[in-house]
Amino acid sequence: MKTHYLKKGDPWPEAVSDGLVSSCEECGVVPIIDYLVSDKIWKNTVPEKIRAKVVCLECLIDMNPDIIASIKKIFVCSGGQTICLKPTDLYDYRWKK
Repeated sequence: MKTHYLKKGDPWPEAVSDGLVSSCEECGVVPIIDYLVSDKIWKNTVPEKIRAKVVCLECLIDMNPDIIASIKKIFVCSGGQTICLKPTDLYDYRWKK
């Protein structure tokens, strides 16, 4: 894993979470997990009135259960650090009736 040390005033890397402090517009929880999906997926999933707000991963999946396969990166933020995880496998256990 490569570690990137950022100094105060450095430009922030594009699409990297900087630690979440805003609550989810849908459920009110302050998430510790952030994610990255394409703009197209975001616009097709999230209602226009809340697109500029925070939507936690759980609420995003509630809006569209199939969106999980479109997640490009997952960020876990804590203690002034962010770890970036790239999904490699998806296990679908929504049992068919």
